[in-house]
Formats: sequence, structure tokens, C-alpha cells
Amino acid sequence: MNGLEGDVGGAMSARQAAACQQHRSSMTDDVETRRRRASFRAQHRGNKEMDWLIGRFAQARLADMPPEGLTAFEQLLFIPDPTLYDMIMHPEVAPAGEHAALIGQLRVFHGLE
Repeated sequence: MNGLEGDVGGAMSARQAAACQQHRSSMTDDVETRRRRASFRAQHRGNKEMDWLIGRFAQARLADMPPEGLTAFEQLLFIPDPTLYDMIMHPEVAPAGEHAALIGQLRVFHGLE
């Protein structure tokens, strides 16, 4: 594996998990700054389908998301696009694992369930 690939369940690599933990622990920004940063990252993933799927959800839900939910969303943004797309669009092929609740919210938001 090259650090960008995960198992089909979407688990982060050790490098990604360490980066995420470092990001969280060094984060001195307030929650609103984190929301703006997450919203930008959700809308600028580099692929139109994912910009639309994740970005629209972020625009609609991040403002009311509690800090714990925001942390989970930030972790979701570390998942590579092909894996995340499969988790959202083809859950029978790529189970969401620890991200199941958030993926479920995304699927309901887009009328996929």
C-alpha cells in the first residue's frame, strides 16, 4: 500500500491517522474556523462528483454540527475520493466501518436511502 490506499472499509492508513491526530491536537482554532476549513475542503476535493456529494452536505449541515460531529467529518475528509465515493454510492461494495453513521447521514441527505 502507498499510504493512500486503505482497505475496502475505508480505514485510514497509519500515516493518515497520525496526521489527523496531529491536526486535531495542534488545532488551536475555534470551532467556526474548523467548520469553514472543513467546508472548503469538502467543496474542493478535485472531482466534481465528490465536490457535489460532500460539499452540498457540508453547506447544509456543518453550521449545526457539534464539535464531535465536526471531528468525525474532518476525519472523513482524509479518506481518498474513490474509497469515499464507493462508501456513499455502493455501501454493499465498500462498507463504511467506523464512518457508518456519517455516511448514512450523507446517503439520507442525498436521497440514497
